[in-house]
Amino acid sequence: MLVFSFISDTRRAVGLLKQYQATLTSPEEQTLKTSVEKVSSIFGSHLFQALLGEVHLTNIRYFLTYF
Repeated sequence: MLVFSFISDTRRAVGLLKQYQATLTSPEEQTLKTSVEKVSSIFGSHLFQALLGEVHLTNIRYFLTYF
């Protein structure tokens, strides 16, 4: 199902962001590291996952209504 694809893609993205975050070690990269941490936290949140599911359901309803 497509919802699970979105969720697994998001989990994969979070994993990649965390790997990238681990490579940011210099003092000059701390601002970027903090930003990457915030983005990965948002993508990994239950709210974000729920919103992805809701967007998918809305798209299905639209498709079924008009096509």
